[in-house]
Amino acid sequence: MYMIKRNKRNASHLNNMPKKGLCVVALASFMALAMPSLYSCADKDMLVDNSKVVEHDKPSTDVTSVIRISGSSNLERPVTRAIDEDGRLTRAVTLNEKFLPISAGSDFTARIFLVKKEDGMYDENGRLKEFEGKIAAAEMKWNKVTDLTGGGVHLDAAPQNITLHWVNEKSQPVQIKKGDVFYVAGVIGGAYDPDLKPGAKFFNTNTGQWDTVKESKLYYTCVSFDPYNPEVAKYNNTKDNRGNLRVAAAFVTDWKEIKIAKDGEISLRNFDFKAIGTLFRIKVHRDTKLIDSKAHCYRFVSSQMSGSGSFLFGVNVADGYHDVCTKPNKGSLMSNWYWDNEKDETKYFWLNQTEKATGDNDRSYEFHYVYDADKLRKTTQNEYDVFYVWGMPFDKKTEQNARLDNMTCITLEKGGAMLGKKHKHILKNKTSQTYYADEWCYGDGDTDEWKKFDLTNSNGKAYNVELKVMRPAFSAKDSNGNPKYPWPNQLERFSKTICKINEKGFADEVFFDNKNSNYGKVANYTITPKELKARDINDNGTNKWIYPNFMVPSNDQWEVVFPNVKEGDDYYSSDQDWWFDDKKGENRFERKPYEEVFTFDDETIYPMGEEYEENKAKNKAATNLFYSFYYPNPCIRELYAIRFDGHKTSNDQKEGNVFGRRYRCAYRYRFINTGAWDYRDNDDKKCATFDDVKDKQGNIGRRLVVQSRWIGNAYVPLDSLQSETWWGKADNERAEFSNVDCYRVFPGVGYNRCTRWGKKVVSLNYLTRTYHRVNSYFNYIDPNTNAEKYFRRFCNDRFGRGYETNGINNYYPVMPIVKLSFPENDKDAPRFRIVRNYQECVRRKWDKDDSWRNNDKNFAKERFRVKYRR
Repeated sequence: MYMIKRNKRNASHLNNMPKKGLCVVALASFMALAMPSLYSCADKDMLVDNSKVVEHDKPSTDVTSVIRISGSSNLERPVTRAIDEDGRLTRAVTLNEKFLPISAGSDFTARIFLVKKEDGMYDENGRLKEFEGKIAAAEMKWNKVTDLTGGGVHLDAAPQNITLHWVNEKSQPVQIKKGDVFYVAGVIGGAYDPDLKPGAKFFNTNTGQWDTVKESKLYYTCVSFDPYNPEVAKYNNTKDNRGNLRVAAAFVTDWKEIKIAKDGEISLRNFDFKAIGTLFRIKVHRDTKLIDSKAHCYRFVSSQMSGSGSFLFGVNVADGYHDVCTKPNKGSLMSNWYWDNEKDETKYFWLNQTEKATGDNDRSYEFHYVYDADKLRKTTQNEYDVFYVWGMPFDKKTEQNARLDNMTCITLEKGGAMLGKKHKHILKNKTSQTYYADEWCYGDGDTDEWKKFDLTNSNGKAYNVELKVMRPAFSAKDSNGNPKYPWPNQLERFSKTICKINEKGFADEVFFDNKNSNYGKVANYTITPKELKARDINDNGTNKWIYPNFMVPSNDQWEVVFPNVKEGDDYYSSDQDWWFDDKKGENRFERKPYEEVFTFDDETIYPMGEEYEENKAKNKAATNLFYSFYYPNPCIRELYAIRFDGHKTSNDQKEGNVFGRRYRCAYRYRFINTGAWDYRDNDDKKCATFDDVKDKQGNIGRRLVVQSRWIGNAYVPLDSLQSETWWGKADNERAEFSNVDCYRVFPGVGYNRCTRWGKKVVSLNYLTRTYHRVNSYFNYIDPNTNAEKYFRRFCNDRFGRGYETNGINNYYPVMPIVKLSFPENDKDAPRFRIVRNYQECVRRKWDKDDSWRNNDKNFAKERFRVKYRR
């Protein structure tokens, strides 16, 4: 991977590979924000053996000299504020041994850079000449550390010999003599890159062959801060032996002009290190009763800042993404920061993650940092996790050139639960109440789920963020004070079993009775469209015959389960099929965005046959368009999807889609025993759709299992959904996400034929409450006229939405849905119902024993590998 390209010498090996020689900053617990002590590393990982001659692209050696150096310095803390609350900027609290035991004698190493001041040292753009400037790199130890009253640390370096590496000299080092003037700057933190060390192997994409690093310049002049550098990761967000949490953050000096007072000696006085970049301290209140400890894995994503990069000295890189150069006469080191943009290249989540992006239509730039608490926390307390994220904020020019979307968010890596942000509510008695709700989303988002915030001017600042693992919940209220966005995982509204027809209630367990004899009638569990219309006439469509607060779902409400794809203006009344097998045609699911329609308002489907109801529903649905993305795996009869992505601006909605990603969920559809009558001959050990589940009467367990997980704004590649590792064990009781994943089983009950699909296809059908034709000629009195209702159907290779004029006497089951206004935490909410055989029905045979597929190429492990970004 090529990261830096120069006119004369190719630095292509500055890539995403291991680094050594880390110096990290150790952070203790904060009050407002108590900044870190420092961790030092052994010199042996940092130095090239000077006894060896190393060839460059242009003949030269690793030219070194030894000088005597001493110095004193102050290390200043960043300005701190709490990002989620309105508060004045404040300095950190006074340091003490409890929080910062650095004064006990810890020493550390700083990287310093020297540039000799002389005529002709700059090019026509005011930059240090890349191959001619007299520049040296070295390390020095600060071995006395003292806390300062009011915050900060004073550093002293005892006189010591250090080795200077003169990176542009071909044979002789530069002599440091009395009266010479040098510019000096330093960096605390970061790491050497062993892959830039002379002799290291790298793959040269120009030649397509492995090559050897011959140039030592970049090894000494690059200070890397990439958190995915293994050496950085070894210490970053881990605790030292005193219990302090360490973070790889940058502290730098400005360029300082120094006049040499004695040959071969440099004295650094008032050489002050200042915090640079943006630092987040993130505290997360855990909930291991809601999700397993292993699921406490947090992802920080930002296109406003990035830790993927390094400080480069004596190297010039100028393009649309970088303006890196050395300007010692300007003071600041800001121009020395190099953003390694290719490491932040993030393909859009619905695309194939194994293929390289080809342009702006395939990817964005986002910095990702994942904190796996289960592996890194190293503590027995189960109350909270704390971790830090550091990066350099982007300026407006880079933001524009890289087309950054200016957003930062923090989520659980695999979703399921929400990382709710902290709110304060002022009560009538003027006391404050703390609660958690909403995702932590800051920046220029399209909806009000994003809080406007700009990190452009955040350099040198630190922010406190406090979050809580919780079931998804949003703080917004409607005009009546009710939740504006209830039921974030809408599949939870569906009942776990079909409803009884002749009494109020539900089936006690999942059972199977799919047939075409006697029109599919199953006593007390199926109903015909004609009979359902008669009940609509009796109660004006209010479904009083169903268990209180439940109703027959409308055509659109079934989108919670099945796709409801918009095709032009025809997305409501058509007889529509969607394939996920190896079928050809426009209605086969492919890896692309689809527009889907969902109507949230229950009241629009109550009237039994209101004139123009269909058009009314269309107009309502036109403003509720969502993007959805599907990925079929016909080999195992599974379909994966990321649905209800509301980043869509509708022409019918002046403010665009107000829902954002509040309802965004990952779906997995598993079609089990749903093939033709001879499915065992066709599918057994070939398409993996079989198992041995039967009901009490011995009926085969023909069913669709739908699993949904709320993911909100989490970055979840569609590819990863095919991995059973991502989902975890298929288990609604004892798995990592059992308490947050929603499983719904749709068994084969009632009439099993669909005229459109032919005689051989076993169709599983469910009724909707929506009539096919509602117009001025609709008969409100006769249940035998205009009784055609839409139904949803499926088999082992497709979904369907349709109606049958001649099917009003066929018997179908009803899977009721609870009203949107019903409280999701009420004891009658579907998720609290215990169904005896649900655990057995949500699993397939291979969830218990998959040995039969070990030698089948269709089930090779690489086909089911999680494809993460990094």
